[in-house]
Amino acid sequence: PYIVENYTTYAKDSSLPAIQEARLHFGLGGVSNGAIFLFEGGISYNFEFFGNYLALSGHNSPWVMTSAIRNGIYTDMPVSCFFAGAGTDGDWQQENTKIGFDFVLENDARFTLGKNAWYQDVKGGHEWKVWLTDLCNALPLFFPED
Repeated sequence: PYIVENYTTYAKDSSLPAIQEARLHFGLGGVSNGAIFLFEGGISYNFEFFGNYLALSGHNSPWVMTSAIRNGIYTDMPVSCFFAGAGTDGDWQQENTKIGFDFVLENDARFTLGKNAWYQDVKGGHEWKVWLTDLCNALPLFFPED
């Protein structure tokens, strides 16, 4: 509600039903441990408020997220954009990020590779230059020109 009350958004007002109605215009993102928290709780407990997700270099338990968002009220809620990425050189979360991304695509039909879900490996480690490259490549997917 704070964001809607203080910034221009697609929500009609700051009520939870209005935010839920505009969920495809809201997103969550995280880097490293933030990406882990994104999947462990951010998506799992707030799917009705967000339709866009960015996870960079971090993912441990994709089954927690997918089991949560396939429950009850979430089953008919679409996903607008899901982007995940990691570094190729010494990024200790690269393998977990890719495993998590693949698991989500295999276990929830709302996520379709190349349509609303993308994964990218970037040369580099667990570091800002990798995440900046991922972010620059993800932004046009989150904010298409049309």
